[in-house]
Amino acid sequence: MLTTDQAIAVVTGAAALVTAIATLLTVREMGIQREASQRPDLVPVDEFLRGVADSTENLAALRWFRRETGESPERWSGITFFNLGAAPAKNVKAKWNIDVESCCKVINELAQRTLTPLYVKYSGEGLQLLSIEGKNVPAETHSVKNQLSDSWPYVLPASLDSTGLLVPVPPFFLRLYSLGLALESRVSKREGARRSSLSFDLSATLELGYSDLGGSYHSKHFQLPLSLSFAKFGPVDSDIGPWVSECVLKIHLRETKS
Repeated sequence: MLTTDQAIAVVTGAAALVTAIATLLTVREMGIQREASQRPDLVPVDEFLRGVADSTENLAALRWFRRETGESPERWSGITFFNLGAAPAKNVKAKWNIDVESCCKVINELAQRTLTPLYVKYSGEGLQLLSIEGKNVPAETHSVKNQLSDSWPYVLPASLDSTGLLVPVPPFFLRLYSLGLALESRVSKREGARRSSLSFDLSATLELGYSDLGGSYHSKHFQLPLSLSFAKFGPVDSDIGPWVSECVLKIHLRETKS
């Protein structure tokens, strides 16, 4: 049986242990909160775009506009990210990964299938040039390498900056997608089909990296599939593309594991 002094010692020791554990948990929680207060969080915004063909006399590129705009539509060129964290994101870097050779192969196969005088060529060396040539297509050359990456010094929290960060989608990627839509619509026309949507799609992945105030590095990975939710076709008696005169494209970045 414990004496009074021994009982007091046991109780005192137990109290000290509980106090130490509580202190440890408090310090840990403070560390987590401090880390969270320093952590930025860049989140993309979904959009619906309206694509309009410039002409029905050639395979001109579709021009993309934000659907919510009125009489003076705003041209669309990229995806907006907002920093929903409590601290700025520093040294923000965006890198697109696109299988350009596979995209060109799909376009060239559609051109052959529709007997369209069009050829897309890609050189993966140096500036990684992409060339587009054809009878009904103005000759174009894109420097793919210069369109795949971009950087910004910082992005403020959305509570301080309501404009967000615009991450450009590579123009050559949108151009190839427009050509693919025009060519597949010709396939539909040749087969006597008039559909409200097309199955043609392309996809790309985006890696977005940034640092917090403490210097820790964070990264997110996204997949961008391009597929139509609606398409309006041009005149049935039109012998040349683009047969798609107007369309709606949903932009939705799906976050994936690295």
